[in-house]
Amino acid sequence: MSRRDDMEGFTLIELMITIALLAILAAVAFPSFGQFIRNSQLQAQAEELKAFVQQARSEAVVARASAELTIKSDAAWEISRGGDVLRRLEHDAAKATLTATDGNGTALSSLTYYPSGVASSAARFTVCRDQDPANGYLVTVEPSGSIQLHPRGKDGNDPLDACE
Repeated sequence: MSRRDDMEGFTLIELMITIALLAILAAVAFPSFGQFIRNSQLQAQAEELKAFVQQARSEAVVARASAELTIKSDAAWEISRGGDVLRRLEHDAAKATLTATDGNGTALSSLTYYPSGVASSAARFTVCRDQDPANGYLVTVEPSGSIQLHPRGKDGNDPLDACE
């Protein structure tokens, strides 16, 4: 078969080499992409938890009545005021583990915000996956009521010790 000088296009070998190179690049990039997705899900869960705690404080200040954040189980948390549930936070425990402790490291079952915006105690909320503190997030609540989401794997300037 003769080739005309005005014909343009790719040969079959050129296409096969291009596809092989793309397959190699995809095989190298896919594991990193999976980790990126898991880290993004964990960060989203931490940011949602911070917003949830901020809402508990806001509810107390705006209504001028105490609001309680109650930890019902690992996958269900509630904000209530005067016995009425205002909001629930539910999450998939397979994607993230949420734990709460007070300032002494004791498990926390509830946190109360008073009408002035102060909290009943200091609290530490960790959001982790597979008990990996290097990729976990820490949300801290000061007794003054201020809430802070720390960078991934950090506890202030120090590395996050544990996910519990």
